[in-house]
Amino acid sequence: MKKEDLLKAGVQALFNGTQEPGKQMGKIEVTPEEIQREKEKMILEDESTPEEEKEALLKTIQDRQIKRLLKQKKYKITRAQAKTREQGFERVTNILSTLKMDKIRYISRKEGLPIKDILDACLDVAIEGYESKHGEITFGQKPVQKEKPNAKEVLFSKK
Repeated sequence: MKKEDLLKAGVQALFNGTQEPGKQMGKIEVTPEEIQREKEKMILEDESTPEEEKEALLKTIQDRQIKRLLKQKKYKITRAQAKTREQGFERVTNILSTLKMDKIRYISRKEGLPIKDILDACLDVAIEGYESKHGEITFGQKPVQKEKPNAKEVLFSKK
């Protein structure tokens, strides 16, 4: 909802449905989600709000956006998958070269780290490299797919 519409709704509520005596305004419906978003926006713009509270609110907003995107997918998930996602993780299956997987297992045993943590750290490095080259990844718009490039060039080459 536009800021102008919210202001109209506020004026309408203030004057009990009329902008001026004798002048009736049209009815404006505001959803609870729109009200919540506007409250969050005001909190983020308020200079007196502590930085920790702003960071927590931003994380909540991002989580909500991700959940909305996940809901748009057309497949169903099991309870176990839902519980894993609630904890901030998702199970994936990949095919890796045997040599790379052997090296990851070696690192896992030598350092006493779960393979999941090693792969997560590797993905963090790859994503950070991509974002430093192409800008922060935001959800909500469909990316334009280019011709199929080499993954190493996309993630790690200097621009």
